[in-house]
Amino acid sequence: MITLEQLAAALYGVWLLLKLDVRALDYFEKTPGGFARSFLPAAVLLPLDVVHSILVYDPTQTKLALGPYLVVQVLAYVISCVAFPFVMLYVTQLLNRAPRFLTYMVPYNWFQLPVNIVLLSMDLLVDVGWISSQLFGFIYLFTLTVYFAFGTFVARIGLVIGIMSAMGIVILDFLLGLITNQLITRI
Repeated sequence: MITLEQLAAALYGVWLLLKLDVRALDYFEKTPGGFARSFLPAAVLLPLDVVHSILVYDPTQTKLALGPYLVVQVLAYVISCVAFPFVMLYVTQLLNRAPRFLTYMVPYNWFQLPVNIVLLSMDLLVDVGWISSQLFGFIYLFTLTVYFAFGTFVARIGLVIGIMSAMGIVILDFLLGLITNQLITRI
């Protein structure tokens, strides 16, 4: 469970990350419990992802009925949320930064909140026909560019690594997301 004080501190930390302020790290609880609580943004965003999955469900494009399809989509969502932190357990060891794992992963997980609010909102607006796929493509590209910049910042300050290594971690995150998505869409 998360207290109101912990939630407020984490959200303020996200605000500081958006301002590229290194003091942001001071507002995140970098403990195993804080790590577990840092998945709250994923839980909060899950209903939006489920609504998106329902809106894009096309029985002619999948072998599954809606119920099993939604189960697969929810499991895919969970896998996408835990795959990168799992991989980072090993990457931080390779970079000799294992003691800073929580210092990076807790802010990273909380930072997913603003990023995915934008992306899932855009998905839903496309799903209901309020914005075109072309406009979504532009917004997605812009959001991805911003994510790369901010993600590099979070990795750099969280792990205390150089900018190239930080960029490599963001690229790894992006590629892992693409691979996970491609594997799930084959079901």
